[in-house]
Amino acid sequence: MPIWYEVEHSKTGIYNFMECNWHFHDFEIERISYLPDENSVELFLKYDELKGSVILRFINVYSMNVMFKVEYGSLDNIMGSVLLLTQNGQFLWIDNDSWGDKSKHHIEELKKESSWVQAENIIWAVTDEYGNPTEMPANKIDQVWQIYGKIEHHHFDLKPYNGNNQE
Repeated sequence: MPIWYEVEHSKTGIYNFMECNWHFHDFEIERISYLPDENSVELFLKYDELKGSVILRFINVYSMNVMFKVEYGSLDNIMGSVLLLTQNGQFLWIDNDSWGDKSKHHIEELKKESSWVQAENIIWAVTDEYGNPTEMPANKIDQVWQIYGKIEHHHFDLKPYNGNNQE
């Protein structure tokens, strides 16, 4: 099973990526790395030891902004994020979902108050407890959610990444 996955440039690809990762609700940006020789940005998003962490690698970065929000003496967790396709086909990931489905109409407002990355491609991997990319656990691809007492089964079709940016 592949370690890295690619976010497909489609509504379905974005949906599978974001839903599989719970829109990064309650994740925390633990580390950001900019690799100028590769024009890439890597975000290490930590959740907890039970659900694991995720590395997002943005390839061919167009622009980015880092905004740290410190409340109550520590970094705030991400309450949710959005991933949009821009008019020129690039991804725009924003760590703020306060506008929900209407985010595309409020991009400039969201960008002023959030961390965000705009890039041509995104690859991602789950990590082990040490932050190293590892194989995707089966319960991440096939999830069982309990919402208001109702059990739902969700399967996510993820596209394996076979490019040059793997570690």
